[in-house]
Amino acid sequence: SAASPFVEPHWSDGGPFLVNYIGHPMGGSTYAYIYRQNDPSARGIEFGQKGYGTLLAKSMGMAALWSAQWEIGPFSEASLENDGKPPNRSKMAWQDFVITPTVGVAWMAGEDALDRFVVKKLERKIGSPAGRAAIPILFNPTRSMANLVAGQKPWEREGRP
Repeated sequence: SAASPFVEPHWSDGGPFLVNYIGHPMGGSTYAYIYRQNDPSARGIEFGQKGYGTLLAKSMGMAALWSAQWEIGPFSEASLENDGKPPNRSKMAWQDFVITPTVGVAWMAGEDALDRFVVKKLERKIGSPAGRAAIPILFNPTRSMANLVAGQKPWEREGRP
């Protein structure tokens, strides 16, 4: 069943827009943040700073690997659920391999920009601890998810409480 996108190539899997163009990029962004949390050279690099482009490229590569694993790897939809197997070959398509890492890393860059230019300013203006915790969760949902996966509080950021 992992051969589906190669045997009968097609772009769309017919899934809803919210799943394919919002949910998948959010997953790709979460994969990218997980990579970032585990790359010592990524520590302290913020949106727009020197080395940020390299960080995005590495993050995209890791998001692409994890996305491919989810689609056709040994512990994937194809191997565990038999997605892409006849007669439902259209359940797996190239958009899953492309959109998740590319738009996902763009999503991560957007969250990083919001974190640097909006979230930090809002956190300084909000007096309550609950309000300060809610702001990064709302503006950086995929980083918050990656934090949860790593066993951290979702609102934590490197260098900030």
